[in-house]
Amino acid sequence: MFQILFNVSWLFSWLAIPVGLLVIIDDWFRRTRRQIAASPQPPVDPPLMRVAYLLLPLFIGGAVLRLLLAERLDFSSVLFGITALTGVVWLVDVALLRPRRVKAARAASKDPALIPSPARSITRAVSSPWRWSSWCCGRSFSSRSGSRPTP
Repeated sequence: MFQILFNVSWLFSWLAIPVGLLVIIDDWFRRTRRQIAASPQPPVDPPLMRVAYLLLPLFIGGAVLRLLLAERLDFSSVLFGITALTGVVWLVDVALLRPRRVKAARAASKDPALIPSPARSITRAVSSPWRWSSWCCGRSFSSRSGSRPTP
């Protein structure tokens, strides 16, 4: 049983890399355009991206399980890495992506405050991964109302 669990976690951890990159590229560059075009209605993701958004937590769970099953685990390094990665994502969003997103929203005569930030998606995924599918694939999140989308 342990060997099967280890093999599945190994496969999922390797699948997390390409699927994670696909989701990051879509979330940072393509999904924002869909949100601006569809605003105030929720954007409609293509079927491939919906599947990728739904499977990513499973693959990340496999990577975490593989990490926990490793004989040599430095938990403080893992926490530091997650914190550093989240900070870099936030910095890239604030410095590079947000000005373009605001400019595109204003060019489309949309309110930039209604377009959610991809950096917020990453930090929410890290803080509560079990709720990933309910907010990434559900209705769009409105930063003004403060309400969470329904599953």
